[in-house]
Amino acid sequence: MEGVPDGGWGWMVVCGMAGMFMVTMGVLPSFGIIFGDFLESLGEGTTSVTSITSVYISVCFLTGLPFNSLSKSFSFRQIGAVGAIIHFLGALLSSFAQNVIHLIVTYGLLQGFGLGLMIPAALSSFNSYFSERRTRAMAISQTMNGAGSFLMPLLVQLLVENYGFRGAQFLMAAITLHSLLGMMLLRPVEGYMKTRKLGLVLVIIERDDQVTQGKPLVKELASAEQEETSALAVELGASCKQSKLTNHKRTSSMRWNDRSCVFFRWIVELFDLSLLKDPVYINITIGVCFTNLSDITFFALEPIYLEQILGFTKAAISIVIAIGAAGDLLARVFLIFVSCGLSYRNRLIFFLGAVGTVVTITVFVFVSNYYVIATLTGILGFCRGCIYISLILVFSETIPAARFPSAIGLYHGITGVVFLSFGPLIGLVRDVVGSYPACFLTLSFLMSVCVLLWAAELVTRILKLKF
Repeated sequence: MEGVPDGGWGWMVVCGMAGMFMVTMGVLPSFGIIFGDFLESLGEGTTSVTSITSVYISVCFLTGLPFNSLSKSFSFRQIGAVGAIIHFLGALLSSFAQNVIHLIVTYGLLQGFGLGLMIPAALSSFNSYFSERRTRAMAISQTMNGAGSFLMPLLVQLLVENYGFRGAQFLMAAITLHSLLGMMLLRPVEGYMKTRKLGLVLVIIERDDQVTQGKPLVKELASAEQEETSALAVELGASCKQSKLTNHKRTSSMRWNDRSCVFFRWIVELFDLSLLKDPVYINITIGVCFTNLSDITFFALEPIYLEQILGFTKAAISIVIAIGAAGDLLARVFLIFVSCGLSYRNRLIFFLGAVGTVVTITVFVFVSNYYVIATLTGILGFCRGCIYISLILVFSETIPAARFPSAIGLYHGITGVVFLSFGPLIGLVRDVVGSYPACFLTLSFLMSVCVLLWAAELVTRILKLKF
């Protein structure tokens, strides 16, 4: 029998994943600080900001769709390394941007594609190394990521002040190249699996599909494993017989001669679309998609709102963003200690984080005091930490380990479609209505979709238990 190491080299994978997220996703909330003045000089509105970030996230997640197929031909480390190089090239070319189209191609398409290869590779490698300690390991990884995200806005602001947006983006490109080091730590788990010796049994399948019994071909079996292995042999023989009968029935009842049927079958197997038959998986995916969209869009627009509408200075804005990152970091540290002493469902933590975010964003639009804004941003950061630590673990609790790469890839594809559809629409709401509060309330409403759908699922389960 084989088992995951639940540690060992897995802790190096944790460090690599944390470093990758730190220098890629950790920079995203600072997009407005780097490119805000440049886009304003071009006369571009909020739609351009949401369009660029939406393309970035959409391409990132859509790239996850073929990941399951790629992972069968290449290792997680190879896929992640290629993604790191592409992401670096996109960041480097963004420093030469002359217009919005340039940023959409370099920042949106190239960086999004590179990140789309790195994220599922890192998460799948992490998932293969941990089982019982998965929650604790994810909390540690996200805490390391949160520590970097706390310092990143301050670093970006310092770079912009001293080198301008082009010089700052050029240096940030060099920083993002460190994700390549993180991807090189994604070594295959096979060499670190815990093994347990089992005796060997050879099973002979006769022409009449009967398992030969009474003539053991190998007699030297470990006494502790003999009964377990014998049961395995009988099960193997029975499954072979059943497999032959099943294949015969399939052949006689359905022939895949029609090209359209063959293509459809190939699509279903390539992306493992059978997961869409599971209503719980669909509910989780939809909720997580809209939560992601609302969170990322809010933190991308907040710096612009604070500067253009509330009149805060860039230095004050960078401090507000850092406070939000500090709240994020606090949540991650808090969950590390909680996971050491308590056993809890990650989906519950995610749900509570979503509820807190909906309430806080709704309050946020009605205040303008600097200290209140900073406090609310810290609360939003804390809720964000709860969400992002639990995000992937929600799928790990629901989906078997063998189907995890497929589940993550399909989730990324659906999220990409959601970002591509709703991201520019949110920016359009701001430009048409002319109100940031209306835009933020729209984000709060979209995140409430997760809250309502998951609450409805919980009520349905309770009613089933009663009746």
